[in-house]
Amino acid sequence: MFQSPHEPLIEQYWQRYLDTLPQERRGDSNYLIDQLGDIPELANELGQLVLDGLKTATCSALWEWEAEGQPFPKSGLKSIVLNGDQQPICIIETTEVTFCPFNQVKAEFAYDEGEGDRTLDYWRRAHWNYFSRVLPKIGKEPTPDMMLVCERFRVVFRSPQLGFTIRDCREEEAEAVLTLWRDAEATVSPTDQIDSVQMAIAASSTHFLIAEQHGQIVGSIIGGFDGWRGTMYRLVVHPKAQRNGIATALVQEVEHRFVQQGAKRISALVEREHSDAVSFWPSVGYEKDSRIDRYIHNL
Repeated sequence: MFQSPHEPLIEQYWQRYLDTLPQERRGDSNYLIDQLGDIPELANELGQLVLDGLKTATCSALWEWEAEGQPFPKSGLKSIVLNGDQQPICIIETTEVTFCPFNQVKAEFAYDEGEGDRTLDYWRRAHWNYFSRVLPKIGKEPTPDMMLVCERFRVVFRSPQLGFTIRDCREEEAEAVLTLWRDAEATVSPTDQIDSVQMAIAASSTHFLIAEQHGQIVGSIIGGFDGWRGTMYRLVVHPKAQRNGIATALVQEVEHRFVQQGAKRISALVEREHSDAVSFWPSVGYEKDSRIDRYIHNL
């Protein structure tokens, strides 16, 4: 639904995404180019909400699709999201499409759109203003019962943001990692000792990654692979570095490595008391498995 002057850059971005997939899935060439919002400032604001994991839904007027002659979106559709400068910032995959009149949109959907205070009242005001700007351009005016195309989505790819890098942790950085965990108030574990962390870093079956920003370790994640399943844990981002896409970048790098190893399933260990973590994982495509409880035995 959007044309960008940066077509070569966008095609390169799409290819970078395909390179993260198994060989048999790299033939996909169908995607949309989309910019959320009708002005650059709004595109930047909404795009950042997507990157932060707060925005997992969006909507458009059915009239817009009809005016452009575009087929309606379907589950599985990939879209390259652009910022206000028409630069790609991530790729999303549509997971659900429903059709709903404007005046029947539910509070849950408004919350998942992630905008403002996330209430239905705010959603109605903001979207009425938005449609009042864009619909006259196609000869329409907003009405309370106008039909909307409501989509839910998940982020499937994003490049690391400028300003930080993701890399393997080194054994001599074990103490700095422990400091990060303390600063982020991560739950203390009996294995939070320098020698234990160094063993994890050195283990060949472990992907112990860190995010580095301005020479400081600001994020970590550990990924373990047992030959067919991957498990992620200790996803930690320093409080002062949060909301910059670091957590998503760490997860995607471990996912990429698991895929290269032939992983068939990936799990994440998440403490339910950490509300930010609980809300983060669904935003990057993970579902809660209520069938499983974790049992531990400290030695």
